[in-house]
Amino acid sequence: KPEKNIDGSASADITAFNIYYRKQPLISSEFESFDQRLYAKLKITAQEAQCEPSIKIACEYSLKSLEQNQIYRIAVTATDKNGNEYYQNADVKTFAVTTS
Repeated sequence: KPEKNIDGSASADITAFNIYYRKQPLISSEFESFDQRLYAKLKITAQEAQCEPSIKIACEYSLKSLEQNQIYRIAVTATDKNGNEYYQNADVKTFAVTTS
């Protein structure tokens, strides 16, 4: 979770996370900018992410609806108790989903 809010204050008011995900297009740039309109969105609480704001910096959550043997682009943003979300510098990661 972020350690600070946009204004520099402590991030003790983080209450939820938005997980954005989509299948990796066959042709795409690894460095394309994040456009939330192109992604499916799943909102989860800090508790669902096993991340209580005052306790942990690292959080964990498993997406269950992804198709096996596909490559996905995933970005996560945090929201505060007022629903404010900061996504302008969201870091998009690419992951392969394989059978276990």
